[in-house]
Amino acid sequence: GGVISGSPSFFIILRSLIPVPAVLSVPRSIMSSGGDNIVSVSPKSLSFKFELKKQSTTILSLRNLSSDAYAAFKVKTTKPKKYCVRPNQGKIPPQGVVEVQVILSPQSEMPAELDKHKFLVQAMACGADTEVTRELFDGKESKVMDTRLTVAYVTPNPPSPVREEPDAGRNEAREGASERSEPGGGGGASVSQLRAENAKLRDNVSQLEAKTKLLDKDGPARVAFAGGFTLVHVLVIAILAFLLGRFT
Repeated sequence: GGVISGSPSFFIILRSLIPVPAVLSVPRSIMSSGGDNIVSVSPKSLSFKFELKKQSTTILSLRNLSSDAYAAFKVKTTKPKKYCVRPNQGKIPPQGVVEVQVILSPQSEMPAELDKHKFLVQAMACGADTEVTRELFDGKESKVMDTRLTVAYVTPNPPSPVREEPDAGRNEAREGASERSEPGGGGGASVSQLRAENAKLRDNVSQLEAKTKLLDKDGPARVAFAGGFTLVHVLVIAILAFLLGRFT
């Protein structure tokens, strides 16, 4: 029995019978800087619809990949005066998702050096009762997962000009109207003639009104007979004829 236990073949057979635990390795492709990849961040580039003096909002989705642990997160930016993050920190339940609003404040001009506008998402495993504060992530670089995000602005395309088909009838009507409205156009002479005739008619009406007022004032004594004699002249002649016939 002692010879068998001391032979090399015995140890080889013994090793084959004892299970050896497998060593699991995490691919570097799913690792972020710092701690384990506990939170999935999407998208990796924040896109904003940029319009002058208008607010723009985009959504950042954070998913807890753990099935039994909570995840604490915090979002930072290099331009805190231009962007507002709601919420900028908090907890995500196991397998839960939190949507973070990233709001671009209204801008009076296109920001320069857009490549310097960056965001950092920090995440780490925590307990259900853990209070998320600014100091929670300090000094725990080995446990904190860091995900860096870039920023892109999308400007709306200007509306394309609409080509109108020529309308012959509409163009002719517009040309005719323009000729009638232009003082030096072909229709200007007819307009001036009408205005002159209108002025003459007004003068005639004014004269008739003046004569009518005069007749109303003086009475029938001002009525003229044929030949230019008035009623007064006729009366004077009749009186003279009467006197002459009486004294002759």
